[in-house]
Amino acid sequence: MAITYPLTLPTDPQPRELTWQAVNRVAVASSPFTGQEQVYAHPGQWWELSFELPPLSTSQAAEWTALLLRLHGRAGTFEFAPTDSSPQASVSGTITVGAVDGAQLDLTGMTGTFTAGDWIQVETGLYRVTVGATAVAGAATIEVWPAPRSEIIATTSTVDYTSPVGRFRLFDSVQWAVDVAKRHGITLGAKEVV
Repeated sequence: MAITYPLTLPTDPQPRELTWQAVNRVAVASSPFTGQEQVYAHPGQWWELSFELPPLSTSQAAEWTALLLRLHGRAGTFEFAPTDSSPQASVSGTITVGAVDGAQLDLTGMTGTFTAGDWIQVETGLYRVTVGATAVAGAATIEVWPAPRSEIIATTSTVDYTSPVGRFRLFDSVQWAVDVAKRHGITLGAKEVV
């Protein structure tokens, strides 16, 4: 049986510690004589995450390790959902992208308000709202991070604001620890698939 990616992680238990990292590729050159700087922001932006699971029973560890082994190291991908993914304000409607302009998304079919800090998913990308907006006549313009990759977002792409997920790939090979009481510990790190 062929493995189909992305895989879905087990939901129990939730990570006891989760770290998100927003990666920006920015070059800074500083003159050794004047100290004046030149800054160039490259278009590369993506999420990295690392998390540690609480001590697992043997059966919980078996489920997690089997899934991680099915990723075949960096070959496979998995979906990961932010733990605080519900919008902070009331948002409804079948929201679609009308246009992409830099870090801005023009949205249509929306009622309510997106607030800074809300998570959304468009196609396979996971975004965090940095500048929110309230819909007027079903439309709103929001700013998100990372900057949307316009090559994967169509002007008819649907915005998932109820259960957004991102697609990730492991950094390294899989490892886990087992203590003398047979409690299993798993820590992993991953990079968003771009």
